[in-house]
Amino acid sequence: MKLTKSRLKEIIKEELLKEEIIEWERIDDLEARIFDQIMDFKKTFEKSEWKKNRQVNAIIKQFIKLEVRLSQAVRDANKWN
Repeated sequence: MKLTKSRLKEIIKEELLKEEIIEWERIDDLEARIFDQIMDFKKTFEKSEWKKNRQVNAIIKQFIKLEVRLSQAVRDANKWN
């Protein structure tokens, strides 16, 4: 098969799309890891002697709310690409 200018453009476009997919998969994976870390911290904290600390519990709730917003924003951004 002869490598024409149009074929070269197609190859480059395909490679860029592959990189974009990998990038989105990585972003999605990292976002999921953030959620997992928050949940791990929450479970560990609940087993500690400080589990009734209202300030820390309030911050954990804020983290969870922020993570939900982050998750929605990542999903929305992925829809546009």
